[in-house]
Amino acid sequence: LTHLPPAIFVFVLGACIGSFLNVVIYRLPRQIPLLTPPSSCPSCGHQLKFFRENLPILGWLFLRGKCKYCKTSIPCEYPIVECITASMFLLLYALCYWIPPTTPFLGEIFGQWWHSNGIYRTLPAFIALAAMFSGLLAMTVIDARTYTIPIQIPVVMTVLAFIASVVQPLIQLRCT
Repeated sequence: LTHLPPAIFVFVLGACIGSFLNVVIYRLPRQIPLLTPPSSCPSCGHQLKFFRENLPILGWLFLRGKCKYCKTSIPCEYPIVECITASMFLLLYALCYWIPPTTPFLGEIFGQWWHSNGIYRTLPAFIALAAMFSGLLAMTVIDARTYTIPIQIPVVMTVLAFIASVVQPLIQLRCT
């Protein structure tokens, strides 16, 4: 029960990251800036409202898979990517912190280090792993569509891994 609130947080965070991955997947191959303009219907151009139409997973369900204004169908790929990302984050959390290291096979995947140090002392490594899985998902979907992998994704993954590899030992040293 102590893991339930953080697990819910990690799932919701994963869904939000999945929503951003949808932006990356749609815009990067088309060379559209990632942060602007705000999300909108590709058909009619209506800007999506955050809490009603652009809510990860639920927004697509509330809209029943259609634009509220032009009634054009919204691909089901959007909530699928969000669900996959949320599930990946939850699975990563479970493997790192929830499943005891004494559990045969599953507990041995990440090992004792994660459990003995806890979430706060291992946060940079966890963020780096989550970023790696997210980047791999985005690259997979883009590659499946376009047979290309935008170089920006592996560059961002490498930079985040490098930062985590520098910050993680500093946290370990400071907490010792």
